[in-house]
Amino acid sequence: MLFRSAVGIPSSTYSSSGGGDIFVSVSFPAKYQYVAIGIGNQMAGSSIFVVYTDGKGNVTVSPRDGLGHFEPLLDSSKTVTILSGSKADTSTVVANFQYRATESLLKVQSSASPFIGSWKEGTAFDTTDLSHTLDQHDDHSSYKLNLKDASVGASSNPFLGGTATQSVGQGSQSAGEGASLRNKFLKAHGSLMGVAWLVVYPAGAVLMRLRWGGVWTHILVQVLGTSMVIAGLGVGYTFARSNGLVCLLSYATLRSW
Repeated sequence: MLFRSAVGIPSSTYSSSGGGDIFVSVSFPAKYQYVAIGIGNQMAGSSIFVVYTDGKGNVTVSPRDGLGHFEPLLDSSKTVTILSGSKADTSTVVANFQYRATESLLKVQSSASPFIGSWKEGTAFDTTDLSHTLDQHDDHSSYKLNLKDASVGASSNPFLGGTATQSVGQGSQSAGEGASLRNKFLKAHGSLMGVAWLVVYPAGAVLMRLRWGGVWTHILVQVLGTSMVIAGLGVGYTFARSNGLVCLLSYATLRSW
């Protein structure tokens, strides 16, 4: 288990049409410099909470805006309150916090509300600076939580004393989880593009020169190569889109990862 996250929804939030408070718990081994979870299905446009040690035996939770393939920036308009039960020792980091959510991406009536996670190993930050610079994560993943059945009633901290924790939407992520599918997309993209440009297109030109099969053979080979390039482009775009790598030029002045 790399990190575990849990989300609890108060009854008042279920009945509100404009969002409301939610409770979030994130725990992970102390060897990680930071762990971040986000509300949404990709980094771009998501609300991200970066958890790291504060150097005083507790945690810092930095609420940030996801900007695609760039370091997420602090959003001071987001309200986060660290709750009892949070800690940071030599073995484990635990962050329990309350957040006033307004995001439409938070599907409190859904059994599969989208979340993302990322992590990086390294020396502890030991700082309370909410704007602390983050190095690019080692890996990331996406997962879903059942928030429809994550009611915690009127609890002010569902992560203490076992109060309603059985109904809290929970999930855990392991290092490399989700990486297998991403690797398949990358290999497919590279294989299609490589074979098309290095084998198929040159073969069409050579066959034309040698007059093997005539002009129609040349056309068919070139159509095959073009189809592979289009397929490779589609696979590459799908990979980039699903991992928040598709971004706008207006972000060019930001710190790129």
